[in-house]
Amino acid sequence: MHIITKQRVIQLLSTLLLIGLCLPLYGGDEGEDSWAQFRGPARDGISNSKNLLQSWPEDGPREIWRKPIGTGFSGFAVDGDRFYTLFAEDSTEFLGCFNQADAEELWRFELGKMFVDEFGNGPRSTPVIDGNTIYALGSMGFLYSIDKNDGKSAWQVSFPEMFESTVPRRGFSMSPLIDGDRLIVEVGGLVQPQDSIFNSNIAAFSKKDGSLLWKHNINPGGTGYSSPMVITANDVRQYLFHTSRQAIGVSMEGEILWRHSTLPFVVGMPVFIAPNKVFISSATDEGCVMFRIINDSDSIRTEEVWANRDMKNHFNSTLAVNGKLYGFSNATLKCIDAETGKTHWRKRGLGKGSLIATDTHLYVLSDKGKLVLVEANPDAYTEVSRFPALKGKSWTAPTLVGGKIYLRNLTEMACYDLNATLNQ
Repeated sequence: MHIITKQRVIQLLSTLLLIGLCLPLYGGDEGEDSWAQFRGPARDGISNSKNLLQSWPEDGPREIWRKPIGTGFSGFAVDGDRFYTLFAEDSTEFLGCFNQADAEELWRFELGKMFVDEFGNGPRSTPVIDGNTIYALGSMGFLYSIDKNDGKSAWQVSFPEMFESTVPRRGFSMSPLIDGDRLIVEVGGLVQPQDSIFNSNIAAFSKKDGSLLWKHNINPGGTGYSSPMVITANDVRQYLFHTSRQAIGVSMEGEILWRHSTLPFVVGMPVFIAPNKVFISSATDEGCVMFRIINDSDSIRTEEVWANRDMKNHFNSTLAVNGKLYGFSNATLKCIDAETGKTHWRKRGLGKGSLIATDTHLYVLSDKGKLVLVEANPDAYTEVSRFPALKGKSWTAPTLVGGKIYLRNLTEMACYDLNATLNQ
């Protein structure tokens, strides 16, 4: 656990207030109907789309398009009349730019060698859009700044060269975060199993030219698979990381504010519940933990609230809706009370699926491509509609923006119209 002095807290609050007045929120305003980055405007899996269909026909909502795509698990970043995602073909990974109306490919940018894995080949990371630039991370640790209009690169950073980073077992899976003029990432580190040394680095780059602004070596803990996010805990705006075994709060300037030892092999994103709680779920039988961040008179510290084995996110993240946690524990969809950790209900039959949500409904994608509309109801699993949207391994969580839901598996992608006005 890391502490800072009361005087330093006051100084940080003043600095963060100035930053908040001068810089835009990352990935667009949290209330906007946007999806320019991993897991949506606030990186929490919550869509701000409104006026959506409250139920679907038996054969599903209107299909807008369906197109083949190369292998990979990358999500979609949507901007204007275009969308972007990563995929692999012929042993190479690419960032692709597509026309939103019909999914016509407009350009592609080569990211490097294709990552090969027993569970599925290709990239895991989701690109992030910021103004006229899109930032993309290939599985081998090459980070690129690319013009979103013509697909030309302005700069690149090699994690293996700059940080001696070893490619993680499942590839570099973290999705970059843009915050103001900074690009926030976990960049990995040198792994030496023979010496039991598992180091990783967290870092901030200038989004303008790729120069390194700050970094920290995190030891113990190898490179994680979770992605950083911005939170405001007890009025302190900060970056939240989860490396392989610990959660870390970092100031805008790169100072470590606190650390909390959690669980091994965390793949899903942390879930932040204002004003100060953080939920972490492991892919192992050790389960999950909820802890709180506490600002004492002269320090910042953390303490555990509860822990149990009731949520085990294997590769997709839990999300919070109205004080409840919804997520896949292995192959069981569950609703858990965020305050107590008590399980309200559980539903099997959807495999190791994924989900996103609005403030009223869950949009659940089974691991075999069934899309299911479920009420965000803590009292019981209440299914409204379902239909077979895809076939085959479907491990990428949906994207819901502008009344359209974007889906993909390892061979194709599809888009469906959920806009209630247009479907009347």
